[in-house]
Amino acid sequence: MAYGTLATYWNATRVWNIFGNIMDPLNKPDPLRYLMYDQNQYADHFGSRDFSGDDVISPPPYMIPYYPYNIQPTNLTGATLTETEKINIRDNTFPHVIRATAGLLYWFANEVGIIPPPPPPLSVTISGPTNAQKYTTSNFTSTVVGSWGSVTYQWEQMYPCCGDDLGNCGTYLIRGNGSTLTLYNNSAFHYYLKLTVWNGNQSVVDYHHVTVETCAPGGGGGSCPTLAYDVSGEITDDNPLLIKSPSNPGLDVTDYYLAQNVITPIGNQINLRVHEPQTEHTWLDYAELIVTRVRRDELVAVNDDGEIINYKESTAPVSVMLNGETDITDILTSMDSIDISLVEGDVLTVMRNSLTPEDEDDEDVVLGGEVPIKDQESITLKVAKQKDGDESLDSKDSDNPPFGGLFFRPNRSVIAKSLRNVPPGNLEIEINRDLVLDYLAIVINIRTARTRTLNLIGAIHNQQGNVNNLLGSIDQNYAEILPGESIDFTFQFDNVPTERIAYVIKTVGRYETDTTFAFNKLTSTDEEVLIPKENKLFDNYPNPFNPTTQIKYSVKENGLVTLKVYDVLGKEVAVLVNEDKLVGEYTVTFEAENLSSGIYFYTLVAKEFQQTKKMILVK
Repeated sequence: MAYGTLATYWNATRVWNIFGNIMDPLNKPDPLRYLMYDQNQYADHFGSRDFSGDDVISPPPYMIPYYPYNIQPTNLTGATLTETEKINIRDNTFPHVIRATAGLLYWFANEVGIIPPPPPPLSVTISGPTNAQKYTTSNFTSTVVGSWGSVTYQWEQMYPCCGDDLGNCGTYLIRGNGSTLTLYNNSAFHYYLKLTVWNGNQSVVDYHHVTVETCAPGGGGGSCPTLAYDVSGEITDDNPLLIKSPSNPGLDVTDYYLAQNVITPIGNQINLRVHEPQTEHTWLDYAELIVTRVRRDELVAVNDDGEIINYKESTAPVSVMLNGETDITDILTSMDSIDISLVEGDVLTVMRNSLTPEDEDDEDVVLGGEVPIKDQESITLKVAKQKDGDESLDSKDSDNPPFGGLFFRPNRSVIAKSLRNVPPGNLEIEINRDLVLDYLAIVINIRTARTRTLNLIGAIHNQQGNVNNLLGSIDQNYAEILPGESIDFTFQFDNVPTERIAYVIKTVGRYETDTTFAFNKLTSTDEEVLIPKENKLFDNYPNPFNPTTQIKYSVKENGLVTLKVYDVLGKEVAVLVNEDKLVGEYTVTFEAENLSSGIYFYTLVAKEFQQTKKMILVK
């Protein structure tokens, strides 16, 4: 029906979506009279001038218990319909006539016994990946069952509060309104999708969980020990630590990381967290927080030797050529939102400025960027080989050995490499992984930064308690962090500086993928839990101990498990476990009050598996 610009097309789907179900007469004592009287009232109210003078719209007494509407009359007079009257007829009388007509057909089909079976209950299911790499896109589809007519969709995404694995907290953000959704995974850890489907009469919801890995799977490991801290009351991830560990399997590495997010002291303390979001096992030997103060017009970096650099942005930036053809200098002059995506195999040529001899020993190359996968060096640095009589780089014929490599992290970070003892000349930077580069400069360390190591006053492991004594020196006495575990650090902070301030986190240790565990979903609760993939006996903690210690173990199959303690002569001194156990991880306490100081051994037996470890009792 059309009235000039008030054109509206009414069909069954549109009536259903706006007004809901048909007008159902089957539960009324007089179905036909109910339908006719109802439409008479609507026509009298919205579609006529009420010339009869009947200004009261109400059902007869026997209809009152069944009449669903509370309609007040409109006394229309005059010969010409106004726009409002036209809209009333269009948007009220007509759609209800359609509903009543559908109800009449429904009554007729019921009378002659040809009503089709009702549709199944409305339901929706999300299909899509449950794991994704950061900086990739994921596609999700939906399947709707039990809907008559069209439906509307609303996709929402939520990043859970720290420590919540069920999606019970956090804020859902609307991401789409179609039957499919494509998301860019730009944040680490995990998120939930919520899809609400509505058919005009009812709505249903489905949830879908996605784990986002920040590091490479396999040898490079799931998501490595990750730094996090309090930002406006929320624990926020910054970047992984110990990033050289995959390239040095089985060896401890030293990592220096310049924190990128703002660290805000709470009172006179700074609180940090190191946690394992996925399936990594970390051996952390040492942790240190260094506070650096510089002038407000200076910037800070830390090179891979742990030297903290303070410098001023160059007024004459170096020239940077991409693959010997494209000048990208302007893109890299400052850390901002303007960056460039580089791919494996790209080569950057950096034209170094002329320096005085006294400056050459204080020269560093500083870069800012990020790389989604970090299981090998992101870039390799070389001194460029030059053609005879030509100052330009021969990028196709450079066999000079590299003098260093650098690792970017999954989130934006600043890295540096000292050029001390590097021969003069242009630099060649080989790109080993696809990455995003935002900043590149060769700077002079002006060496006026004031640094101080903050006192570590607390290190609380969420399973083992206080591990402060394990992290104060580099001695291979480790605080271990298993998948899903964390250590909360508290450092003493004395005053609020007026200068620019930066924080460098130094850590020593290593990590590797822990094949003992995998994330599995329990279908009864949809909760993701760690399910052991193999039997394993862990180091007791503390060790040495007096007089109690905790022993953790995992079993991959249901069955009989024994855990016994022996002295150095092989005599059994304690039985800690001797019973059937379900698959899972367990912790028992060993009380040694009645034993003398010395070395003891504890042995785990689970079916064909057997493993023994040593512990020391010191009284």
